[in-house]
Amino acid sequence: LPIYRDVTLNASNASITLRDATSARSWITNFSQLDLSLTGVGAFSLNNANALTLNAVTTGGNASFTSGINTDLTLAADTQVAGTLNLTANGTGNVIMPTHFIQAGALTLNSNDLLNVTTLAATDANITLRNTAINHNWNTSVDNLTLASTGLGNFDVTDTDALTLNAIATGG
Repeated sequence: LPIYRDVTLNASNASITLRDATSARSWITNFSQLDLSLTGVGAFSLNNANALTLNAVTTGGNASFTSGINTDLTLAADTQVAGTLNLTANGTGNVIMPTHFIQAGALTLNSNDLLNVTTLAATDANITLRNTAINHNWNTSVDNLTLASTGLGNFDVTDTDALTLNAIATGG
């Protein structure tokens, strides 16, 4: 029997568990909320049609989440992503994180703005904010930080490790 890894799913709330997810998967979804648990090292990509709240995410490999145009992508809790976590909120959509956010691997984020977070931990963080309007005060535990921001928001970063600042460009 063939194994289909690229799927389209529609539901208000979804709770999905896959065991031995060793192959890459790409899903197009229309969820409001998602609990996701994937064991195995296969990469996972989810492109959601609307705003999305990630209640719980556990993966053994890289994971990528994208919300719909001009909608927010909300993380209700820390993720357990062994590889790189990619978060994208298109257009005027924001990424909304818990106040204290910890990612075991690297973090790549692209959104209008990053809201709520004051403590951010990841091995590496590559953050692009298209129109930050607020001042950000971050306590970080990050090895390498790349930050690109347009808009008038200012950034105050205090790191607990030996932080390497890569390309830093802000409008504030």
